[in-house]
Amino acid sequence: MKIGDLKRRMELQAPTDFTDDLGQPVRSWSTYATIWAQISPISVAEGLFGSQLKGLETHSILIRWRDDVRINHRMIYEGRYFLISSLRNLDENRQAMAIAATEWLDSPSGVQ
Repeated sequence: MKIGDLKRRMELQAPTDFTDDLGQPVRSWSTYATIWAQISPISVAEGLFGSQLKGLETHSILIRWRDDVRINHRMIYEGRYFLISSLRNLDENRQAMAIAATEWLDSPSGVQ
């Protein structure tokens, strides 16, 4: 991995789940890091989620190794939301991480 390949500034966010005053589950997101990344689109698809058809685009995201990235986290780049679906130790030396992520193409409300 060359440092010049990591051109995109992304936020890493972790979910926090809690119950509101009415007993309803609520999820909020908090940014815990801002990192440099390389984003490469892989494919585009549509999926039925609940009763709504949503556009999805999968990406491969390359970052420097971090111990705090989890599958239930998400990444944000210029208002685009990427849900992490898998993590891979790219070089087996814990120097680079390949992330498979799904971008929601309709709205941020779909990723809550």
